[in-house]
This record gives sequence, structure tokens and C-alpha cells, in this order.
Amino acid sequence: MSQSLITLYDIPGNSPTPSTWSPNVWRVRQPRYVLAIKGLAFDTVWVEYPDIAATMKHIGVENTEYRDGAPLYTVPVIHDALTGATVADSLEIAAYLDTQYPDTPRLFSGPAQALQRAFIAQFVEPRLRLPTAKLVAPYVPGKLSQRSGEYFRATRVKMYGMRLEELSGAPEQRVELVQEILGALKDLGIWLDASKRDYLGGDNVSYADVVVASNFKWLRAILGDDGDSEWKAIRAFEDGRWERYIQSFEKWEEVPVQ
Repeated sequence: MSQSLITLYDIPGNSPTPSTWSPNVWRVRQPRYVLAIKGLAFDTVWVEYPDIAATMKHIGVENTEYRDGAPLYTVPVIHDALTGATVADSLEIAAYLDTQYPDTPRLFSGPAQALQRAFIAQFVEPRLRLPTAKLVAPYVPGKLSQRSGEYFRATRVKMYGMRLEELSGAPEQRVELVQEILGALKDLGIWLDASKRDYLGGDNVSYADVVVASNFKWLRAILGDDGDSEWKAIRAFEDGRWERYIQSFEKWEEVPVQ
């Protein structure tokens, strides 16, 4: 890879060695995947949850949305020293990198961009990300530093009006969430079979594939020890098809976390 010109702002987990755990940051790998696929070197600035708003304001990035009438600042964010651009939101980061670095593998540009945006908004978000978020929510604070974990729990309780443990509910409700995820994967498998291709992008990965793969990474990061029956059910579904799908992304996980 070339000398690093790009800085990625990411949320650290609580392991002794800094690591990424957030689904949005896996998306650009989600940024990391996209940067690795494109062969773009980058450095990482780790930002704890309570510090996100102040850090983003300091580097001059705009809020990505509003919540309860107040601006909401989120990661991932990248800063590109080559152009001076600072870009927030996983989708917009992918689009920016395709435009700014056209000689790298293109994931999200051209006529297919609108279709990918629609697929992510209308399929991935409601049928994969939402049940995944409910399934993993009770365990997320334990994957963060104490300070970020407490912040995550307090803000999500306020957002949802219930404890994190109530989002996924009783054991039978967790089973239903897993079945929702498997139902979505079944439909994805049908579409892939019809196209006779390995990826939603055809023979090569698209940004839509990166988003789907990042959801698996989120599940595995939170649930994925060998004893977890929920993760086992998901990765073994359709004779392990989706575990093989995830494994095909491993070559883009070798970028050192700096």
C-alpha cells in the first residue's frame, strides 16, 4: 500500500490491542473493507463514544443527522490529506473514495449506486441490520471501555425507552430474531443463485456486499464464540454458505489496525 494520506476515525473495543467492532466502521472496511479493497493506506484515530461529538466538531465535520431536535455526530469519518476533505457516513465515504480514486476497484459509483442505496435502505436495514441490532444490543457495552459502555447504555435506554436487555426480549424472542436474519439470508441466496454469481456485485464485490459482510462481522464480534448457538445457527445456515461468504472477505482484514 502507498503512504497513508487517509485518517479513519473509529470507535475502539476494550481489547488490549485496539480493534474495531462497530458495524458502520466494518462497512468502509465498512470503512476498513472499502479502504483495503481499494488498496488505500490509512491511519486510525480512536474516539470513545462520549468524545465523538466534540472530536467531530473540532475537525470540522458536519453532523450526520438530528435526534430529538439536536445535531447527532457519528463515526465512521475519514479525513483525506490529499484533498483536505472530511467525509462522514459510511455510504458517503464509499462514494467519495470511488470518485476521488477512480483507478482503484470501484464499489459504489455509476448507475448501480442508486440501486445499491435502495437495496441497503429497503432490504439490509430493516431485514438484516435491525434484527441484528436487537440481538446484540445487550452485549455491546461489554465490548467497549467502561466509559464508552456506560455512555452507550445510557443513551440507548433514552433512545429506545427500555433497557437493552428488553430489545431482544425473552429467549423465544431471540429465536425469532435469528429466524428473521435467516429469512433475509435465504432471499439473498435465491438472488445470488439466479445471477449465478458469488457476489451481489457479480464476479467482484460491490458496496452492497461490503454492507452484508459487515453485518456478519458485527454478529461474530459480539456473539461469535464457539459456544454461542445463535451465531452457530447463522453461520451454518444453507450448509455453511454464509460462513464461506464471510471467509471470502478475510483477505481484506489483514490491514493492520493502527
